[in-house]
Amino acid sequence: MLYYDEYGSKESPTIMLLHGAGALDTFCRQYCFSGKYHLVVPHLAGAGKAATVIYEPEKTVEELLMLIKSLHKKRIGIIGHSLGGQIAIMLVSKQPELFDFAIF
Repeated sequence: MLYYDEYGSKESPTIMLLHGAGALDTFCRQYCFSGKYHLVVPHLAGAGKAATVIYEPEKTVEELLMLIKSLHKKRIGIIGHSLGGQIAIMLVSKQPELFDFAIF
């Protein structure tokens, strides 16, 4: 099960924030953007509620793609830091049609 936190209105444009290895709060200072955006922050393996989960790249990508599709948005933005950047590259490479923009 993929845990995630959400900030802001689901009606706003969505940005997924993928943190670095073991650092769930990589983007905590950016949560202030929840007034304008719907922020989705998954707990990647090794951090937060997934602290005991072993990182498996393909499994992580598939879980995140399912999460993105469950948001029922035409396209979202994605920002990844460190390990999150590597995962974001895999996501965008696999299904670019799901993303408005990507920052690695």
